[in-house]
Amino acid sequence: MLAVSLYMSFIYGILYLMLTGYAQIFQGVYHMNPGVGGLPYFGMVLGELIAFGVVVYINPAYVRKLKANNNIPVPEWRGKFLHIFPYEVMYQQSKLTTMVQFLLPSLVVSHSRPVCFGLVGQ
Repeated sequence: MLAVSLYMSFIYGILYLMLTGYAQIFQGVYHMNPGVGGLPYFGMVLGELIAFGVVVYINPAYVRKLKANNNIPVPEWRGKFLHIFPYEVMYQQSKLTTMVQFLLPSLVVSHSRPVCFGLVGQ
């Protein structure tokens, strides 16, 4: 239980750093005012909704596996999207910290948000 708590605190700490980084990048590098600089956050909301729909869609397969295994859960069955998280963070930071047009980081934020799949898919 302690390992799960440490893992979740680490993941949500990284999520917090990413969320604070959006405002600093879009308002600092691209010189957007706070209202316009907050618009890329809508991409995260969209990604969470898509991730929620996918998790609800694939959950019956998890329930079938659970019943076949005498209701003994295997942690690897729940973490299908967790492997995406580090790659998304690395890609996002490489695009957000360089001087590219603001539309590219906005699309990275609003495209599919694999980090949302990693957080909701747990």
